[in-house]
Amino acid sequence: MSRYPLSRLAALALGAAIAFAADEDDAAAVARVEDYLNAITTLRANFVQVAADGSIAEGTLYIARPGRLRIEYAPPAKIKMVSDGEWLTYIDGEIGQISQMPLSETPAGVLVRENIRFGDDIVVSRVERDAQILRVTLTRADSPDEGSFTLVFSEKPFELRQWVVVDAQGFATRITLFGTQRGIALDPELFAAPPPFPTGGETR
Repeated sequence: MSRYPLSRLAALALGAAIAFAADEDDAAAVARVEDYLNAITTLRANFVQVAADGSIAEGTLYIARPGRLRIEYAPPAKIKMVSDGEWLTYIDGEIGQISQMPLSETPAGVLVRENIRFGDDIVVSRVERDAQILRVTLTRADSPDEGSFTLVFSEKPFELRQWVVVDAQGFATRITLFGTQRGIALDPELFAAPPPFPTGGETR
């Protein structure tokens, strides 16, 4: 497994839809999550990532909704991902390579949709809550065996604190956010597609 498994975010789809019968409390919790995500205009947060093999990496997340996203690792990594609203571009500065895939095919794409409403292509498979934490697990309805994406919120205040991506083999990558700032000015250049490396890259 990669030393920096968050880079695999660009290659992971969401997984199988599991039958989920929401009660009124669950439905209200899901509505809170939708409202919270839809209210984000911009967001900046630091993150710590823990992979299934125990490796740890740190970095910074930037969001400007709709569509724009930047995930940048702290040194010594030379990895970042940038979305201009349509494509998620993965830049590996260590080997001098660039690759792309549609943003809509990545878990991260869920966070930056223009209108976030679950129940069609992205469905809620599980809601877990207690006095302090709300967890909502999402799966992609048309990809039965490719994993899940769980959003974890604190209750006081109600805020996105973490997400967990589980792949088709059951390996989990956990990303915890801290120092989150919302509604701040972000330089549009953060989300600009990068030029190719001098030796060329690859696009898929």
